Amino acid sequence: MVVAAVASMIAVALVVVALALVVVVFVVFAVSGVVASQGKASFACISRMIQATNVPRLSEQGQRGGPRAPRSVFLAFAVQPWHNRQMATAPSRFDRLTPLDLLRGLCVALMVMDHAVHFLSGGLYAGGETWYGPFPDPETGVFLLRFLSHPAAPGFAICLGAGLVLFTHNRMSQGWTSFRCASTLAVRGLILVLAQFLLANTAWMLPDFIAGTAPSPFAPYFGVLSMLGVCLALLGPMAVLPSFATAPLGALFISTTATLTIRAPGGGPVDLASSLLYLPGQMGEAFVNYPILPWAGVVLIGMALGRELAARPFTSLRTLLPTGIGLLALFPVLRLWGGMSANLRTLPPLEDGLTGFLQVVKYPPSPTFLCLTLGLCALLLFTFTRFPRFPGSGLLASLGRAPFLAYILHLWLLAAAQTLLQPLTETLWLPLLATALCLAALYPLAKTWDRLKHTRPPNSMWRLF
Repeated sequence: MVVAAVASMIAVALVVVALALVVVVFVVFAVSGVVASQGKASFACISRMIQATNVPRLSEQGQRGGPRAPRSVFLAFAVQPWHNRQMATAPSRFDRLTPLDLLRGLCVALMVMDHAVHFLSGGLYAGGETWYGPFPDPETGVFLLRFLSHPAAPGFAICLGAGLVLFTHNRMSQGWTSFRCASTLAVRGLILVLAQFLLANTAWMLPDFIAGTAPSPFAPYFGVLSMLGVCLALLGPMAVLPSFATAPLGALFISTTATLTIRAPGGGPVDLASSLLYLPGQMGEAFVNYPILPWAGVVLIGMALGRELAARPFTSLRTLLPTGIGLLALFPVLRLWGGMSANLRTLPPLEDGLTGFLQVVKYPPSPTFLCLTLGLCALLLFTFTRFPRFPGSGLLASLGRAPFLAYILHLWLLAAAQTLLQPLTETLWLPLLATALCLAALYPLAKTWDRLKHTRPPNSMWRLF
């Protein structure tokens, strides 16, 4: 108990220090006027870069027949000197980066598949890779589906971090103050937290409600939506910080979580405060899957990525490939020889084959888990910058531009399907079929929702969803 109390105090102190650092830097930047100039310059760079993709053929004099502008948003920056005059004065028609939308949309699709297995597999679901308790030992097919879904949560966190930086630069280029940007992000975060408890949690427990087995209609569950909302509200002011500040701070949050976790008692979390901060698990009727400290670290790394994309898009593109390869190369090293510090617990033995080797702790995200998943996200983002158009890219882009709608609706669709199809038998074909049908239903809705949002002005309430 004493160790847990000290660990909680240390975690709280780290968060307080981080927030104090945010306030100090924010005030310094605001007083000096650097925030506005950097935000406008960075977004102007993105505007010129994106505008390059809207010009089919431009030579240096602006005539047709010159070199073709690359299809990739990021590669367009490489040909920017070929048509400086045209892009310098032409306004950008977009405020998004398509590769980020594609990555976010893929994360939505993987999440739908994982949740379909949870709702409709008849007890085959293999989640629960926690830092304590028995580790799941699923069949190979179930494990592979679960393994494929692992990049979803880190991908959401990375895209959230990059997105809030790009959002801030966009709005500041339109005359918004940094305080207005941060307050808008805080309102968005509050909406996500409320949606977790009022909409998502109700969907999660809908089958139990109908069966009369729900523990309580008010049992709080802290899932990915509430985690993203809290990170959005707390880290919004840090959009003005340079990447050399946010990336190390994110790594510090992740490593601190690992240190505190391996020092915690092995039977589960001991209090709700430590559970919310860094130690997931069940405390009474409350259940925490996504504590704030480690996932805020991942969001901070995403913010560093967004900052680099705003300032040096072509250089950032080139570093995605070696970064992804390096993280994936580090994964087996940490998995085999990283010990408790990297894996947070004793993992299944290697005698279990490939499935045992790929078992990692997700709750909280261990350094080994993050090396694997962030490495995959980096390679996927690099691939999407090189090949932004492929079969299914329209579906992924639409889902990636309306992730809030997709998250809420897919939970209710799957919960209703489980309720209607009871009793369920142990099978995987039904979850896979439900995944395909769910994505087909979400596609036109997400596309319409995205079109509706972007017909509204930047200060419209619709933009908050």
